[in-house]
Amino acid sequence: MGRAKFFRQKLISHVDSVAVKTVYSWLLHQTRERFGVAAGEAGLVAQKGYLLLTRSLVKRSEEQIVFPALAGREVHRKRSAQELPRREVVLTPWSHDDLEVYREFGLKALQNARLARLIEEAYWQDASLSTSMLCFLTNITAKSIRERLISLWEEGIRLPVAGVAKKYRQGRVFRATAAMEQFFAGVKPATVRERLWLSPTTWQQYQMDYLHVAQLTRAGLDASTIGRQLGLHPDLVIEFQELEQRTGGATQLADSLPGRLLNGCPLPLAVDDARNLFLAELQSQHGFSPAKAHSYLALL
Repeated sequence: MGRAKFFRQKLISHVDSVAVKTVYSWLLHQTRERFGVAAGEAGLVAQKGYLLLTRSLVKRSEEQIVFPALAGREVHRKRSAQELPRREVVLTPWSHDDLEVYREFGLKALQNARLARLIEEAYWQDASLSTSMLCFLTNITAKSIRERLISLWEEGIRLPVAGVAKKYRQGRVFRATAAMEQFFAGVKPATVRERLWLSPTTWQQYQMDYLHVAQLTRAGLDASTIGRQLGLHPDLVIEFQELEQRTGGATQLADSLPGRLLNGCPLPLAVDDARNLFLAELQSQHGFSPAKAHSYLALL
């Protein structure tokens, strides 16, 4: 018998050594060891806690920066960049998700995932990034960025960059909507994640967000109220609602981990505060006691 061969060992070791230093890794460890949550469910709980931390509890986490982007989401007229108004936005040039994507799909997938995340984050904050700004943030050449974005636009992905041609702006959907649409069409989750450079954690979060939107829509809430309650942009909520009307896809998620957690545990409709919603989710979906849920929130 020959010696066992391990492929990509140096890359995996590098990823592991960096991952243990992240806030998400620490939070995941606390969720499993201190609060006794099962391994599969702990990732979803830790992701919810991390999103609450970065979206509501602090203005900017250690992994984020404040960047002067172009004000407005529809900055497409050809004008000098110096003449355009600016808006400071919080961007995440590096995330723990990058390590998972890098480990599974390689360097180019990591770069593409980072590029898409920066564009989407600016859009959520009513701003736009130009190609030169993306070059500065990602250390990728303008030619390479244009080639990557054009291939995505042609596949129907909505990544609004300042100055993009009109033919690439219409009839597109965000990555989250595209991922769910492909899954409902019968594409395997592993293939969906590889096509759109999604980590397992992000894929689970997309499923949970979709199920929440479907549930709150059936309860009669409008897109702006749903977005405010879930921390999602109204445009993404509307895309989810339209997809649910066409496919009824929420039933296909019943056997997924988010679907099993949400089954029979609806969100409280009157909650409009991110902290109270997080506490309600911990108790109704993950079996936390009120004291244990408040202890987890204090940990954040």
